[in-house]
Amino acid sequence: MVLCYGCSKKSYTPSKKIIGKEESMTNWELLERKIDESGLRRMYIYKQVGISRSGWNHKKKNNGDFSVNQITALCEVLHITRLSEKEQIFFAKV
Repeated sequence: MVLCYGCSKKSYTPSKKIIGKEESMTNWELLERKIDESGLRRMYIYKQVGISRSGWNHKKKNNGDFSVNQITALCEVLHITRLSEKEQIFFAKV
């Protein structure tokens, strides 16, 4: 059990927040490589995922993670089907 930062609620999910810095679970290097290999235009991918280019860049710059729906859409558009590959990209232990 972990206490939420900035609130008084108790959280039963592990917190990714490390004092002063939040870590991303997304392996951005692998994700970017997968996008490059796909040959698809980034704007097409962003549209399929339901995120703007600035939203994407904000996630990347600030170590943001994707929602379940966004991960599902990314996997569909990039043809990521193996569970091990999904785990390496979206649930990396960085």
